[in-house]
Amino acid sequence: AAMVISNLSLIKNFSIALYLVGAISLIYSILQITNHDPIKWDNPYNHIIGFLGNPDFQSSFLGIFLSSIFCQIFYKNTKQISIINTT
Repeated sequence: AAMVISNLSLIKNFSIALYLVGAISLIYSILQITNHDPIKWDNPYNHIIGFLGNPDFQSSFLGIFLSSIFCQIFYKNTKQISIINTT
C-alpha cells in the first residue's frame, strides 16, 4: 500500500478526481439548499443529502473536499505538500 501511495502521479490523479467530484457535489448541495433540486426525494432527514443519500455522509465528504482545497490554497508554495503544483 505504501508503494501505491508514494506514487506522485497517482496522488495527483486522486486529487484531481476529488476536486472534480467535490465541486459537482457542492454545486448539487447548493441546488438542494435553494430548493432547485431536479429530483424530488422522499427524505426523512433534511433537504441536503447530495449524491450519497444521507446528510451525515454528505457533510463528511464535503468536509474532506473543503479541507483539501484549504490545504491546497495555503500550502501551494510548499513543494512537499503541494499535490497539483508538482513539477
